[in-house]
Amino acid sequence: MDIAPLFDVTITTPSPPPPTLVFWRTPPVGSYKINTDGCVKDGVASGGGIIRDSSGQCIRAFFSFYGDCTILEAELRAILDGIILAQRLGLSVLWVESDSTLAIHCIHKGRRTLAYSGYSTAHQASTSTGQGYYHSHLPRGQPGC
Repeated sequence: MDIAPLFDVTITTPSPPPPTLVFWRTPPVGSYKINTDGCVKDGVASGGGIIRDSSGQCIRAFFSFYGDCTILEAELRAILDGIILAQRLGLSVLWVESDSTLAIHCIHKGRRTLAYSGYSTAHQASTSTGQGYYHSHLPRGQPGC
């Protein structure tokens, strides 16, 4: 039974916002972009990503299970895994893109000032890169791969 009319109330379902067209941007010529994502589902964390060159060609994709950890740590570990893989492949100019604003902030700003479960991972990620390392936030739901 619909009781809304009894109270002189009209119930409407809002329309979803119109879709936004988003493009993946290639990194500058001679550099590489790492897109990463972390996930925690049913208490199990995992993460991975893809490394592409300046023409958009896939250089390598990667994925790992991390076990029991927070979503922040899964995001940070995926970033670190991508950086380590790129270094092993001899790729030096890197652009890291993640949908986790907090993970990017932790790497960029938080080396010694943040206390959280992923601190050592963020510290490793921020110190394992030298010159030629850039990072950016890709809003959730926008295609990074």
